[in-house]
Amino acid sequence: LLPLIFSVVDSVAYSREDANPPTASDWTLSLFPLCLSLLTFTSGFALSFYVYKVVESKAWVMHIVETVFLFFAAFATYDFSQSYTVFSVGFGLHGWLVMASFIYLSPLLTTFIMVVPPAQTLEVTGVTGALILIFVPTWANLWSLSFNNTLILSTLAPEEGKLVQCSGNLAEYCVFSSKLYFCFCLCVIVFIGVCLVFVSYDFHSESRQAFVNRQVLSLLAEARELEYAKQKKTQEKLIESIFPKAIARDLVKRQEEIRSVTDAGFRGEFGPIHSLSASDLTLAVARFHQDVTILFTDIVGFTAMAGEAQPFEVMQFLHVLFTTYDRLIEKTNVWKIETIGDAFMIASGLSMGSDIVSSQQSYSGSWGNAKTSSTLISCETLDARSSAWNAILFGKRALEEGSQLMMPNGRWCQIRVGAHTGDVCSGVVGTAMPRYCLFGDTVNVASRMESTGEVDRIQISEDTFKLVCDDHREGITWRRRESQVKGKGSMISYLTE
Repeated sequence: LLPLIFSVVDSVAYSREDANPPTASDWTLSLFPLCLSLLTFTSGFALSFYVYKVVESKAWVMHIVETVFLFFAAFATYDFSQSYTVFSVGFGLHGWLVMASFIYLSPLLTTFIMVVPPAQTLEVTGVTGALILIFVPTWANLWSLSFNNTLILSTLAPEEGKLVQCSGNLAEYCVFSSKLYFCFCLCVIVFIGVCLVFVSYDFHSESRQAFVNRQVLSLLAEARELEYAKQKKTQEKLIESIFPKAIARDLVKRQEEIRSVTDAGFRGEFGPIHSLSASDLTLAVARFHQDVTILFTDIVGFTAMAGEAQPFEVMQFLHVLFTTYDRLIEKTNVWKIETIGDAFMIASGLSMGSDIVSSQQSYSGSWGNAKTSSTLISCETLDARSSAWNAILFGKRALEEGSQLMMPNGRWCQIRVGAHTGDVCSGVVGTAMPRYCLFGDTVNVASRMESTGEVDRIQISEDTFKLVCDDHREGITWRRRESQVKGKGSMISYLTE
């Protein structure tokens, strides 16, 4: 752009002084190569920007740069062959070398800023330098002019005011000095070109190493993120296998809140990290459920069998039995609460998959030096009849599966089942190895129904019987009985026939 501006200014000044000013065709012919060069660089910049930002292909950018400079070398060669005498007005016999350096070779310095690969830098500087410093000067016979003694002396004619008068004994010195400084300028130009290639190689090596380091760090960071996501997914899956989904979401969310606050403490956003305590972050969330059917199973004669068999045999037997119960749970839409020794506890109708709540209240209290805060969520009530029947169907399947297993002492397994329907409260208790538990008198009554029941029978309370008495699916019939229940006195219950 600068050569184009100065060329226009020079042409305007020349046309004002010349008796025969240049025509429009002369202007076009003289300025056309520079305009093409400017257009080439502008188009190359736009294309490089598009490829780098939109196509995201950094390798193609280097090819674009190479192509643009080769086009520039062609335009510069043509323009230099037509106007190599322009700088002779201001710089004398060696003006063509000054013109070649400042007009046509100076754009090559931009390859240093762009960190062009060394092979392409060598190609661009080599081709452009050969065309500008060898081809055109040889074609225009500029080398012989610069080393012609007569022409050198004619341009250095004695004038008053000059520091050195190139006449007499100093004529030979002036010729030598002119040739010497011409060679010096030429050597500097060649040296700059060679330095461009070597510096480009060094910079390119460093940039490639930096690129490799960035890629390695990026891959390591990506691997850590993937490993963290995998571990997080595994942990969440494990939590969801231990707790209901709604409870698992609360635990994961609470853990993330604790981690975010802890990280903020390390960054100093909330003061020293030791100012945080577990009581500041722990919040007990309890859920209130209505019309939930609780069912217990128990192995008759388990205590005697445990005394006769080896511990690992007892554990293996319980694992086989409870694994069978786990498969039944998936088919009967109930929730496994816990196993206590040989007892297996399930609940039906907890509505844990529903996010709909009817009310939410917060409580706080203290027991001695311990303080806590809790939130009670009243969950949506499910169909009590269907929930009760799901529990009973599970009990029926549990009796059938248990009767087919042989205990380690050689006796057939015998099961008692008891169930009761009522209100319970669910929640996670503790922070070390937390457990999902159900609380309420409903749990106690269900346990009593099991312990006072009969072998290979299901005993249910009167509340549960009212929900299933009108339904005789799978041929289940009930026999009314009255029994003494610890802590309750005489209770009416129903046994399967």
